[in-house]
Amino acid sequence: MSLGVFFIFGSLAILIAFMQPRAMGWLGGLALVLFGGTIAVGWARAFAAKRFWVLVPLIIVPFFAEPLFFDPIARLGIFRVGMDASEMTRKITLAIMMVVLTSIGFVLFIQFVRGKERRAERAQAELDVARVIHESIVPPLSIRTPFAQVLARSEPSAEMGGDLVDVIQRDSEIDVFLADVSGHGVGAGIVMGMLKASIRTRLLVGGDDLGSVLRDVNRIVVDLTRPEMFATLACARVRPDRTVQFALAGHLPILHFAAASRVWRRLDNEHLPLGIDPDGGYASGSFQAAAGDLLALFTDGLTEAMNARGEQFGLDQFASLLEQHAEQPIEVICERVLLAVRAHGTPIDDQSLLLVRLT
Repeated sequence: MSLGVFFIFGSLAILIAFMQPRAMGWLGGLALVLFGGTIAVGWARAFAAKRFWVLVPLIIVPFFAEPLFFDPIARLGIFRVGMDASEMTRKITLAIMMVVLTSIGFVLFIQFVRGKERRAERAQAELDVARVIHESIVPPLSIRTPFAQVLARSEPSAEMGGDLVDVIQRDSEIDVFLADVSGHGVGAGIVMGMLKASIRTRLLVGGDDLGSVLRDVNRIVVDLTRPEMFATLACARVRPDRTVQFALAGHLPILHFAAASRVWRRLDNEHLPLGIDPDGGYASGSFQAAAGDLLALFTDGLTEAMNARGEQFGLDQFASLLEQHAEQPIEVICERVLLAVRAHGTPIDDQSLLLVRLT
């Protein structure tokens, strides 16, 4: 881009060579191109980088151009080169120089724009692939069994998000997982896909509680990610007798709504996120649920959504909203929650919600 600016605007400086009492020689014209093009590049760079303070010296320098630039090169005899040609020859030479330099500038600009377009097309293609991959790894989930109904939605803030929602039916049990990988975009999405594969592979072994699953997955995350990467996770296992086992790793609490007493309780986290401590311990808890009870697993993209006044949606408002609609079908609950969060403010993070209704 800078070369295009240099040649186009530098060539305009040749007009000054025409306006002299005697048209300049070709080398004097090139000296004007060098000066004018350099000033033009400075202006372009200043605006592109938003360093507007640079404009001050760029405005001042032309007023001192004669003693600083033109007088020294005049003493070198540069302005005398080509002056032995006729007036018409000098003007024709300057005109040809102006046309050639302007043409070069336009060609460079066109190449720059086309290069930008090609890079933009490649970037868009990569984003489209990332979106498709994300949709395949984290599709909307809706599962119904004789003892539980599960519904999950994940809305990424970019083409590829770092939130994971997953449901695994194993024997007569249902395992539900919701995770939030640090960061955004493709990097977080790759770790999210790795995390999903690790959990599913680990569950194929079977026989252990969720705390043991998290301990093993944590070692994988530590080994295969950068030190600054981590993931918070909440999971629950629901059995046909409505026994619920749960485990958390640095995540927001799981909310349990007891239909009989109409009371919410928080199943709080007591452990570090995955990927921080290779020897971190993770334990599970359990409780006896009843028909009609509701479990809510969610990411902080919902509770931390911020309005124009800088106010977060908040965990209390989130829990209150769930309580208002707790006895409605979980499809309605999910829709009401997501709509309320969107109405509160523009999402700045991935937003995921996983609901389990015991039947």
